[in-house]
Amino acid sequence: MRIIIVEDEPKTREGILNMIRRYTDHQVVAVAENGLEGLEMIEKHRPHLVITDVRMPRMNGLDMLEEVKKRHIDVQAVVLTGYSEFEYARQALRLGVAEYVMKPLSLDDFLAALEQAEARLEQKKAERMLPEQMLWSYICGDQEKRTSLYPILSEELQINGRVKSTMFYIHPGSDLAGVANEMAEKTRELLETMCMEGYYILVLGRGSDYLVLLTDTGRNSHLYTVFETRILKKLQEEWRCRCSCVEIWGLKDIDEKLAELRQLFDRGFSCPDEMLLDEEQVEKLTYEKLEYPERLENRMIRFLREGNGEKVKETGQEFIHTVILGNATEACIKEYTLRFAAGILKLISEFHENAEREWGLLSIITQITNAMSSQEAADQFEKILDIISDQALEGEEAGKVTENSLVLTALAYIRENYAGDIGLADTASVCGISQEHLSKLFYREMGINFSHFLQNFRVSAAKRLLDTGKYKVYEVAEMVGFHDQKYFVTVFKKLCGVTPSVYKKEHER
Repeated sequence: MRIIIVEDEPKTREGILNMIRRYTDHQVVAVAENGLEGLEMIEKHRPHLVITDVRMPRMNGLDMLEEVKKRHIDVQAVVLTGYSEFEYARQALRLGVAEYVMKPLSLDDFLAALEQAEARLEQKKAERMLPEQMLWSYICGDQEKRTSLYPILSEELQINGRVKSTMFYIHPGSDLAGVANEMAEKTRELLETMCMEGYYILVLGRGSDYLVLLTDTGRNSHLYTVFETRILKKLQEEWRCRCSCVEIWGLKDIDEKLAELRQLFDRGFSCPDEMLLDEEQVEKLTYEKLEYPERLENRMIRFLREGNGEKVKETGQEFIHTVILGNATEACIKEYTLRFAAGILKLISEFHENAEREWGLLSIITQITNAMSSQEAADQFEKILDIISDQALEGEEAGKVTENSLVLTALAYIRENYAGDIGLADTASVCGISQEHLSKLFYREMGINFSHFLQNFRVSAAKRLLDTGKYKVYEVAEMVGFHDQKYFVTVFKKLCGVTPSVYKKEHER
């Protein structure tokens, strides 16, 4: 508990401080010498518990507690009283905010009073959950259920058609399944720290989103600014998320308001993640008509065929800034991004049969489809760029692709049979042409002769196997089609600059 001590006698103050520090884990956040100072400290620090003497100069302890109650400050209190002041203690108990301890203080009695105050505080926390459960039942219930719950909620929450509340809808990133409960608890902690009152937190649906309802009381003023600059900012330090908000009077329009909150995410798709989305902000948005960037797609395909990972990344970054982070609607951004990504996957799958599954590209495509903002879509698309530029086209020659159907047939045959004893003759037979014709055609399309391409392909496959650290060098040689280990070592060193053993040691996982 956070505790404030209000006591005018220095020795008693010091004794209370020593007992709390020595025998409890509670935190003393302030000390005051009279009721006026105590009231000021209570307003400032919003403690869980006040320990106060009765008789003090300027303002006594009971008058201070009476003023605390008038100001609707929810705080527990322990009153210190002598035998001659017992009637004052009974008055404090009638206020419903106090335990009392007789002076001179007994350690056991004092610690027991702290335990009772803490138990009462925990009970209040537990009782506060009940209205949240009822509010959840109201949201999910049919008309009959709502009719029966409305008067109870109006009394318990003090929310009716004359009371304005603000609803904040927090939506975690599409790749953050199951974090809503954790985020909701973090939000509760932040609200507690800021001493906000009249708030209710509901985790919605299957735990993917959650709702915060805050009544607009005097203490909860400037809700929009507080939530955007302090709550949302803190949440986004740990999780990707977005937040929308609407105002509501009472509870009867809650279905419509929930629909508005969800629609704000769609309408504000291109807004920065840190912006708190509301109707006023979204209404200001204007969109431009965006044409699909055929030139970028053509460039991307050309650089993919050339195996130029640097240019692939560069072109992809231009697509991100032109399309994904451009001033277009969500539907347009997602349509063009998925179309662009589909073209990449189609080309890659011609040469790397299981690339979508092995590299997790289809999962990333799903995240783009479900992205809640243009920035999230951009971040997911960048993952594709990293994969295809750094991994998919490993090795400048092994990554080249062609549109010629005969060469594509040859490439597919190499991909499926490189571990076996294959050569130009076998491949030409599969293609249905002569060795000479295939050799010329292959060199014209790929810029490298057949045998060198096959060596490069096998070495690229060998590097991936060595990276795993699971296989010996001679095993890798056999697995990629080199039946002479010495020849494998010679070719590998020529292409990579180091022997397979050295490469393995440098890249072992």
